[in-house]
Amino acid sequence: MRKIQWKRPRYIVSLAVAVALGFGLGATGWVFGESGHTITPLPSPSEAETRPRLVKIPDFSPIVKKYGNAIVRISDSDTKIVHEHQGFFNPFPKNSPFFGFFHGLPNYTPPEKEVTKALGSGFIISHNGYIVTAGHVVRGMHHIMVT
Repeated sequence: MRKIQWKRPRYIVSLAVAVALGFGLGATGWVFGESGHTITPLPSPSEAETRPRLVKIPDFSPIVKKYGNAIVRISDSDTKIVHEHQGFFNPFPKNSPFFGFFHGLPNYTPPEKEVTKALGSGFIISHNGYIVTAGHVVRGMHHIMVT
């Protein structure tokens, strides 16, 4: 069995690191104020302070009775082609008479269609049917239905 020999410089460096580490850990209590004082907790709030405050909501029933028929529903349903892909490269443009020839081949897959629906609300503001609504409700709609 071989005996481990400590070389003097390695021993000194190890001892210095251990002393520095011990001093550093001991000094953290002094730096961060851990001096043995006890911390007293704050008193808990009373039950009256912890209850949520109730907010009175205004009564809209007279407004609904008077103007309720003026609120309208705005909807739209549209079919869009989401992705048109083919099983191979078609060298002809879509408006070419030869483009349609390749639609009958077995590798062709028809375009994927997606039905999109939009829904919003509006308010009739005049006797001749003017409706006010937010712009995002009707933006991009093609077939608007108001009910």
